[in-house]
Amino acid sequence: MENIFFNLFEIGALLMIVTIFLKERKNKELCETLVLAILYGLILEIVNVHNSGTYSYGQEFMLQIYNIPLVIGMGWAIIYYVSEKAVQSYNLKWWQVPFFMSLIALSIDLAIDMVAIRLGFWKWLIPLD
Repeated sequence: MENIFFNLFEIGALLMIVTIFLKERKNKELCETLVLAILYGLILEIVNVHNSGTYSYGQEFMLQIYNIPLVIGMGWAIIYYVSEKAVQSYNLKWWQVPFFMSLIALSIDLAIDMVAIRLGFWKWLIPLD
């Protein structure tokens, strides 16, 4: 039986990214940054998976490029967006912004990773001992 979590994750991420683009459609700079985040995430994963051979993604994802789910790139854009919006809600100095955005993005990514690996979104191809 197909794992429903793959489909829910993909549909949810697609709905989120479309909602973000619709909400921010007048902010061309942010929309361009989000497109670049999607491309960056996909290219990073394609290079990493195909060159390192340490992990691979499940074949249950609906939309893939070179065996990398498109939702991975969308996920990076969503994480960037959430991190930026969270940081904007504080009155931080310019030099504090990158640090706190990185901290928020890392926290979100680690939280997602703990669940995603248990759902089988990817598997390690090397021993983790």
